[in-house]
Amino acid sequence: METTTRTANRWVTAAAAIAVLVVALVPVRVGAGQVVAEEVVTIVGATGQETALVDWALDLYETAGIELRPITVVFHPRDADWEPCNGAVAYYTAKTRRVDMCNSTRPDHERRRWILHELGHAYTFATMSGHDIDLFTTESAASSWNDPVHRWQNRGQERAADIVAWGLNPDPEPIYWMRDIDCGRLTHLYRTVTGLTPSHDC
Repeated sequence: METTTRTANRWVTAAAAIAVLVVALVPVRVGAGQVVAEEVVTIVGATGQETALVDWALDLYETAGIELRPITVVFHPRDADWEPCNGAVAYYTAKTRRVDMCNSTRPDHERRRWILHELGHAYTFATMSGHDIDLFTTESAASSWNDPVHRWQNRGQERAADIVAWGLNPDPEPIYWMRDIDCGRLTHLYRTVTGLTPSHDC
């Protein structure tokens, strides 16, 4: 495997003997003869295709102007039995800023949606205030922000990540709770979370 650092303008590749990639999210700062990457994503256990998947997602976030804090994305083999993902196909842990991906057998379009969704969790956990959370929970008709008595899909934090993924994905797939919401409302929810306009028309 190789360790690869991605800057805004070029790729710099160095040989390495471990399956870890380091991907820079923002332009580097140059000073005193040094190049310093300010924000970094570390990718662990990925195939070439999975690395390309993460890079595709990061490019969408960067193009939209949504900044992510340093994060680790870990891919698990097919025989992991979803345990590292808390029984789900993908999982974000806020305390460690880590995304676990346990969906290697899923179709590509689903994997694209899931990586955008999990990075959406990283963004919303880092940026949404208590007021933002209350507002989005109400406006998305979620049962709560993250009360474990409610099903995952009825929690506001899941819907917020869904909305981010929907707004960024050039080929969006409205999941069940979105399907009865018109385009204008979905756009409003995306703006509530990001302050931006979706990258596509409904």
